[in-house]
Amino acid sequence: MEQQLKGTIFFQTLTDSFPLLITFSIVQTYHRLLNEDPEITMPVAAIEALIQLLTITHIKTVSETLDLINNQSAYLKSQVPNSISLSAGTDLFQRFLVSSLKPNVGGANFENVRQHLIGNGRLFANRAKAARERIADIGAGFVRDGNVVLTHGGSRVVGSLLSKAAEVSKSEGNVRFKVIYLMNEECASESRAVISSLRAKGIPVATIGEGAVGYAMGKVSLVIVGAEGVVENGGIISRLGTYQIALLAKAASKPFYVAAETHKFVRIYPLGQYDLGIEQNVIKYKTQDENESAPLLNTEVESANSLVDFTPPAFISAIISESGVLTPSVVGEELINAATPTSPIHATYPDDESPEAIAIRNVTLFCESGNPGNPAGSDEEVLYLPMVVDACESSPSAAKEAAYLIRKLLSREYYNRPHVQYNSVMLIRILAENPGPTFTRNIDAKFIQTVKDLLRFGRDPNTRSLLVDTLNKFLRDKAYYEGMEPLIEMWRREQERMGRQGAPEMYRVARMPVNNVPQQNYPHPSHSSHTLPSAQELSMRIMEARTSANLLSEVTESTAISEISNNELIQELANRCQNANLSIQMYISAKNPAPDSDVMENLIETNDIINNALSKHQRSLLKARKTQEVNSTTETTSGYGTSSRPRSGGDFSKTIPRKEIPKSSTEQQGSSSRPKIENPFSDSFSSLHSKNSSSAGSEGKYMMHAGGSDSKSTEEKKKEIISNTPVYRY
Repeated sequence: MEQQLKGTIFFQTLTDSFPLLITFSIVQTYHRLLNEDPEITMPVAAIEALIQLLTITHIKTVSETLDLINNQSAYLKSQVPNSISLSAGTDLFQRFLVSSLKPNVGGANFENVRQHLIGNGRLFANRAKAARERIADIGAGFVRDGNVVLTHGGSRVVGSLLSKAAEVSKSEGNVRFKVIYLMNEECASESRAVISSLRAKGIPVATIGEGAVGYAMGKVSLVIVGAEGVVENGGIISRLGTYQIALLAKAASKPFYVAAETHKFVRIYPLGQYDLGIEQNVIKYKTQDENESAPLLNTEVESANSLVDFTPPAFISAIISESGVLTPSVVGEELINAATPTSPIHATYPDDESPEAIAIRNVTLFCESGNPGNPAGSDEEVLYLPMVVDACESSPSAAKEAAYLIRKLLSREYYNRPHVQYNSVMLIRILAENPGPTFTRNIDAKFIQTVKDLLRFGRDPNTRSLLVDTLNKFLRDKAYYEGMEPLIEMWRREQERMGRQGAPEMYRVARMPVNNVPQQNYPHPSHSSHTLPSAQELSMRIMEARTSANLLSEVTESTAISEISNNELIQELANRCQNANLSIQMYISAKNPAPDSDVMENLIETNDIINNALSKHQRSLLKARKTQEVNSTTETTSGYGTSSRPRSGGDFSKTIPRKEIPKSSTEQQGSSSRPKIENPFSDSFSSLHSKNSSSAGSEGKYMMHAGGSDSKSTEEKKKEIISNTPVYRY
C-alpha cells in the first residue's frame, strides 16, 4: 500500500510477523544529499534522490513509475526557491526514464526492469559526477602561462579547472598564471573556502570587491565562471553579478568562458532578467529608513546564494563542457539530442529493402566499421560501400537520408566516437564523387554548420586532418557541383580566420601546403628521428593502414581493367597505401623505443597486407596498359587511324558489383590477425608523407617483401624490410 502526501510517501511492507510503515520525503532526501557531500551539484542530488525513491517503492507498472517520478519531481521543484539547476537534473532523469522504459512496455517481468533501471540510474549519476574532471582536462588548455583569470562564485567545476591548470603549469616549475577572485560579502565563507583551496595549490590569488571589476578588467586575460543552468538560447543563469562581469568583459574585448556540465543544460528560453520563471526580490522599494541594526541589503526572504541573473549568449565566448567546447548557438541542438535519445547507431536502421532503408542501414554499418566492439566486424567497409553508392545513385531521397545521417554522425553527439566521424568524412568524400550532385545538393546550412563546428571543436586530430584534406579536394575539384558553393565558401572563410588570428591550440587545423610545396615530414634520414609513436597513435596508424589496403584490394578487384588507370578513388587509395608503407617501414626500424615482439609482429603483418594490395594494384595497372596498347594496335591495323582510350571518370558505382563483394585473400589475412594494440581508428597517412612517396611507388619500389614467407622469422623479415627501404637522394 502506498500513498503520496505533499512529497512524502507512506507505504507498508509485510515482514515475517508484522507490517512496517516507511516514510520517504523527496525534499528531505535532496537536502540531506547536498549536506552530506559538499562536492555534489544540485542536479545530481536531485537525480540521486529520485533513484532512492525508486529503490524503496514497490510499484508494478510503467505508468505508475512515470506518474510517481513526475509528481515527486514537480513537488521537489516547488519546494526549492531557485529550482533552475535542480530542474535540469529532474528533467534529464525523466528523459532517461522514458527512454529506458519505452522498449519494455508490456514486458512480463517489470521487477527485473525496475532493478535494471535503478542500476543504470546509479551509473548515470556517477557519470554526471565524473563530468567535472573531463571539463577540467579540456578547460585547462585555455589557461596559459602569464594569464590572469577573473572568476567569482563557488563553482566547483571552475575550481577543478583552475586546479588542473595549476598542475599542468607546476609540472614545468612554479604556477605561471594568476587569479583575481571577486569577493561577495554575503557569501564570505564560501568565497574564503574557494580562495584557500586555490592558494593551497600554489596559485597566486588576489581578491577584489564588486565595485573594482571595471578597474581590474584591464589586467585580466580571460574570465571563467560557472553556471547554475545553461538555457536553450545558449545563455546562462548564474550567481548574481555574473551579467555585469560579462558586460565589462565584452566592453574590454576579454574572452568570457563558462564551465558547466551538460546535466545543467535546462530547457527554458528566458527573454531577459525578469523572465527566469522564479521569484527574486532583488529590488525592494521602501518609504522608511532601516534601523541602524538592520542589514542594508535585502536578506530577509532569501540568501544571496540563491540570487541569480541571466547572461545572454552574445556575451559568451564559449561553453566548456564534458562534450567539448561548445558555441552558445549549438546548446539548443545539444538539448534536442538529449531529449531524443537514440540507441547505438548500428541498431537504429529500418529493415525494409527500399533505397532509403538500404542507404541508412549501410551508411550506419560503414561508419561503425573499425570499432572493435562492432558485431559486424571492423574490416568490412567495402561490403557496405557499394550498397550506399548504389542506393544514393538510384534514389535522390536515399541520398538525402544518407546526407542527414552523416550530418548527425559528425555532430557533437559523436565527438567521443572518432572512428565513426572519421569514416563519415571518408564517406562524404566518396559520395561527392559518385553519385556526385545527387548527394552534394543535400549539403544544407545545418550540414555546413556541423562541418564548421567539427573543424573548430572536434576532439580527434585525425578526423580533423582528413576533413581538411577533403575540403581542400572539394575546393580544387568539386567547386562547380550543386550544393558545394556554400561549403567551399565556409572553408575559405575558415582558412582566412585561421591565418588572420591566433586561436587556442585546439581550434587550429593543420595548414595545407602552398603551391604544392611538400611539408618537411616525409621519411628522409635528415629529418626523421626513427622514433616509435605512442601506443595509441601507433594503433590508430596500423588500423588506418590495414583499412586503406583492404579497400584498395577490393576496389581494384571490382573495377573493370579499362577503368583502372583513370579511377580517382583507386589512385587516392594507392597513394594512401604508399604513404602508409613508408611509415610502417620507419616504425619497424625505430630505435627510440624499439618495438617489442607483439608490436613488431603487427607491423610486419601490416606491411605484408599493404604490399599485397599495392602489388595487386600494380599488376592491374600493367594489365590496363597492355590492354590499351593491344586496342591501339588493333584499331590502327583496322584503319581507324587513332587508338581508342579507356573510359575516364572513375564511375565508382558502375565498377563495383552491387550485390556482394567476395573477400580477398588479403582481407582474410588482415581480419584473421588483428593488431593487439587496442584503439578504434585513426589518422590519414597522406598528412604524414605528401609528395615523395608517390614517386617511389610509381617505380615499383613499394613492392618489396610482397607476400613475405611464413617460414622466415620475425627478425629475418625485419632485416629484409629495412634493407629494401628506399633511400631518397636530393
